[in-house]
Amino acid sequence: MAKRGLIRLNSEDITSLMKQIARWYNIDVQIKGEIHNESLSGTIPRSLNLSDVVKLLESYGLQFEFNDGTLIVSDKQK
Repeated sequence: MAKRGLIRLNSEDITSLMKQIARWYNIDVQIKGEIHNESLSGTIPRSLNLSDVVKLLESYGLQFEFNDGTLIVSDKQK
């Protein structure tokens, strides 16, 4: 849930988070294949640029690729 410039994660799954990111950064997000859809908790400041958010989420075992304005998300473990 977004509030006061923060993305608040209260046991939010990765798929839901990526939908929020798509809206906030006005980009298309595509999930490639199956991803481990663990629950995340915490906050992400909206003031972070997209590349910083991607770096943060890579620590959860996700892999990102930009292709023609679309952020493609896949699981590093697969």
